[in-house]
Amino acid sequence: MPPLFLLALVAGAAIMFGAWYFSEAQKIKRALRDAEHVPIARYPHGGIKKVIGVLSVEGELLTAPLSGRPCAAWEVIVQEQRSSGKSTSWHTIICEVEAVPFILEDHTGRAHIDPSGAQLVVTADQHSRSGTFDDPTPEEHAFLDRHGEEGTGWVFNRTLRYREGVLEADELVAVLGQGTVSYDDAPERQHLGGYRSLAASKRLYIRAAGGHPLYISDDASVVS
Repeated sequence: MPPLFLLALVAGAAIMFGAWYFSEAQKIKRALRDAEHVPIARYPHGGIKKVIGVLSVEGELLTAPLSGRPCAAWEVIVQEQRSSGKSTSWHTIICEVEAVPFILEDHTGRAHIDPSGAQLVVTADQHSRSGTFDDPTPEEHAFLDRHGEEGTGWVFNRTLRYREGVLEADELVAVLGQGTVSYDDAPERQHLGGYRSLAASKRLYIRAAGGHPLYISDDASVVS
């Protein structure tokens, strides 16, 4: 194999690895893996720690746009296959995320999560495609239309792939952000005493604040 070809191959692989390693999703997952994990009941006021818990929602749930699943958050990425000479590649044309406030619960307590301004990495578990002989589904068509995109080209359908991920009830989720601790009945707890009474009255809110981001993910590498 010619040396120049080998160099080009190595350079191409290095560029691809760099693009993957420094992508926003990988940066978020690294931050979550490296962060200190604390039980919810021991989260310090004003601290920036990671909590892992089972998700639940007390208010109204969202509906994922492609699968119709009820959820606390969803992410949809639509990519188009494009050709240039002899090579083809996928280009993201739509990336949308939506989330509502939710609760995480571990064996020590509950945390209220405000996802405003959060950066999410949601595992894509719903995959589909549309192309030349495969029209977009009604749900895919509605999603494309909402973003001013069409599933068809000048003659043939565009080659598109759709990836959807959701954060559902009873799912294990990791959150890293700034916590605020308050107590529901501070005067009463003074004479109750004990760890259990304090934990019961404690309310933890985690959000993006003070210039610190809020990271949320259900990726298997950050919740284990």
